[in-house]
Amino acid sequence: MKFYSLSLATALLAGVLVTGATTVSQAEQNYVPSGHAYGPGFEKLPPLNSRRDKINAQADIYEAEIRRRNLELRIQMENQRFHQDLNLVRPGGLSYFPY
Repeated sequence: MKFYSLSLATALLAGVLVTGATTVSQAEQNYVPSGHAYGPGFEKLPPLNSRRDKINAQADIYEAEIRRRNLELRIQMENQRFHQDLNLVRPGGLSYFPY
């Protein structure tokens, strides 16, 4: 009986860890901009279509665009680093593969 409860607890812990790992990896793909900055004088959301709401919306657009550019740059740099690490080019410009 004790072995059964221990194995059940181990299985549940493993399931929680796997679920937590996939949740973290999916969070990167579901990016949400910062949105409204709460602070002194900004305790509530601004009314819809107000000047402050439009400023917040435009800031979210800029933030998402900057994040997209940084992500594309990171992917490009990783691909370039991968290509350099393979070192598939011989001195003189000839490839290791004759075809």
